[in-house]
Amino acid sequence: MKLPEARDLELFLEVSKTENLSRAAERAGMTQPALSLAMKRLEDVVGNQLLLRSKSGVKLTKAGIMLAQEARTLLEDWERITSKVAHDEESLKGRYVLGMHPSVALYTLPHFIPKLLKDNSGLEIKLVHDLSRKISEEVISFRVDIGLVVNPIMHPDLVVKELIKDEVGYWRSKKLTATNDINSDQCVLICDPDLLQSQELMGKLSKKGQVFKRIMTSSSLEVIKSLTLSGAGVGIIPGRVVGAQDKNLEMLKQLPTFSDRICVIYRSDLQRAHGSRRLLDALVHGIHEANF
Repeated sequence: MKLPEARDLELFLEVSKTENLSRAAERAGMTQPALSLAMKRLEDVVGNQLLLRSKSGVKLTKAGIMLAQEARTLLEDWERITSKVAHDEESLKGRYVLGMHPSVALYTLPHFIPKLLKDNSGLEIKLVHDLSRKISEEVISFRVDIGLVVNPIMHPDLVVKELIKDEVGYWRSKKLTATNDINSDQCVLICDPDLLQSQELMGKLSKKGQVFKRIMTSSSLEVIKSLTLSGAGVGIIPGRVVGAQDKNLEMLKQLPTFSDRICVIYRSDLQRAHGSRRLLDALVHGIHEANF
């Protein structure tokens, strides 16, 4: 079923009031041929003749009288609906999906989620955790609304804004042990081999002829940090995962490091809605206010 255009209904009501196409066109700020075309378009949609034309003006047919009565109600309902939609767009409510690596979640979410939920009672948030490159794919494919990702790929459908920087390096406990002494044959490297940063840093060491003979792997940076803190080995860890408050770990500055960019990413269409912009603003403001 084809619906009439709201503008055509408004013009039809103007014609029904003036009973004169020329006067109605003048009041509507358009030419008479354009108005006549709009009336013809409306008649085609309705499937009935609406106007009887004569030299003295126009009269409504029976169908035209009925449409004029219903059109006023229809336009009032349409105004109410569009007003409600506009109000909803202004409000931050509904369900949003945020994606990020679990380690990024731990040092970012507490800085904006509590206030966001407190100030917006109608807001629901689903959190999705995975590698940053997979989160980026989820944003592109519309399964995640907003991503907090590390070193995002550039894509024509994505808006990418850098929030903070980080440095990934080789860390160990300040308490020297046989398994965290890089000069010892017993030294153990603890890392997540799926992270591009780990692969890059291990590659840089390999080119220099330095290779860890013993490697322990984990997909959790928090586990890697905990084991490194215990003296179990040397861990490849981002500085923000280590945390500024942890004074018991030290970065081995003589070994290679890798610079990270933590960015917020989203599809360009997301920022058209006012509610989505408010969510993005709250996220960015909260992280910047944290003084990382």
